[in-house]
Amino acid sequence: MSKGTHDGRMILLGLVLLVTGCAADSGAGYRPIVDTGNPAYAPEVRARLESDLAACQQLAEQRSYFNGNRLEEMALGTAVGSGIGLANDRQWGSVGAGAGIGLAAVGVMGALETRNERQKIVTDCLKGRGHPVIL
Repeated sequence: MSKGTHDGRMILLGLVLLVTGCAADSGAGYRPIVDTGNPAYAPEVRARLESDLAACQQLAEQRSYFNGNRLEEMALGTAVGSGIGLANDRQWGSVGAGAGIGLAAVGVMGALETRNERQKIVTDCLKGRGHPVIL
């Protein structure tokens, strides 16, 4: 195994571990800060906070990590990574390592973006139900 292929596999392994860590915090379980001391916070709305939070978190889970946009981005990342690997030393090992790195890099970015989108869904949903969400 060439040094470039070994380095590529180590980078790929690192990115896979990072994606796994990101997936553990999917964003759907996000618990935003709610200003429960706000004088305009109606008591009947405050009483629904936990049930509304659970419903909003469930709604956020509907935002899939592997939606059409992510799959297209991952395919593009794989193609670009393959091209870089081929341009690097024109060996199949480098092409495979480049493809893996491109796929993993785009996967990490997509996972982070989806996590943020899910957190925003929870926040927007709670605001829409009358809760004074700060963050």
